[in-house]
Amino acid sequence: MPSTLFLVLFAVLLVVIGGAAWFAWEVLTSSRKKELLAQLGSGDTSPEAFNYGRPDVFIPRPEVKRRPRLHFLTGFLERLDKKIAAAGLDWSSGGLVLGAVALAVAGAIVGFLYPVLLFRWLTAATLALVLGALPFLHVGYQAAKRLRQFEEQFPEALDFIARSLRAGHAFSASLEMLANEAPEPLSTEFRRVFQEQNLGMPLENTLAGLAQRVPLVDVKFFVSAVLLQREAGGNLSEILESLAHTVRERFRLKGHVMAATASARITAMILSLIPLFVFVSLQLQSPDYIGVLAKDPVGPWLLLFAVCGQFAGYFLMRKMINFRF
Repeated sequence: MPSTLFLVLFAVLLVVIGGAAWFAWEVLTSSRKKELLAQLGSGDTSPEAFNYGRPDVFIPRPEVKRRPRLHFLTGFLERLDKKIAAAGLDWSSGGLVLGAVALAVAGAIVGFLYPVLLFRWLTAATLALVLGALPFLHVGYQAAKRLRQFEEQFPEALDFIARSLRAGHAFSASLEMLANEAPEPLSTEFRRVFQEQNLGMPLENTLAGLAQRVPLVDVKFFVSAVLLQREAGGNLSEILESLAHTVRERFRLKGHVMAATASARITAMILSLIPLFVFVSLQLQSPDYIGVLAKDPVGPWLLLFAVCGQFAGYFLMRKMINFRF
């Protein structure tokens, strides 16, 4: 009993320390970013607002070519930063990973103390994976939700810019009006594009940043159309109207496909959860019946193959019903 109490206290202490370290990381990494975002939101685009601590001299930061990243962790953190940016969250990748590790360790300790899934190692591994994946699942859910909202609002934004250009406004002025009148998350992204261009950044770089923050095919079409029109000429308002019509047709087709595959997606989820539900129910109601797997030397291997088969079947079903647009 004292050892169990010690492990529980150690788990609680580890979670508290991990949360405190995550909070400290967030404060250290996002303070300057919040300051810059506040300056952009207030419209203070003077050089003195971005002199990085020197009020007398404005020295723009040159673009530095990055050397190729060879470390796996660095590449993972960069991809995670893009995912967080797509989700619109003010988090850092390091803090997210630290919080996930703390939750995974806490889940492993709780699973080791209370073996619900027949084996201590199986319960500990399951809880560690589930709790450790919660922060990443939250970021993925927020990113998917935000991109879905952006995709729904994007055709109206294209029509707005086309009407503004036809009325005689410049492209930058059209972006400013769109940022002031459009709903979220459309207004945030186009306000950033306008502010970056207003600060002197080339339009190619600002639009490339938009395509990176919002990884949608429609946004890439929009960026390509604008840059191509600037180089080759043409009527940009007509191009944007045609693009808006194409985006609406793609969105309508995507809705039809999602409705047609809804039954298959729900079936895949149910078929994947039924074995886990039956296993946990037998473990709670009849431990002796399911305990044969623990006593037989082949039992752990059969259980491992069953888990691998479940994951393989789920990903195979997802692959069959997942359509890219």
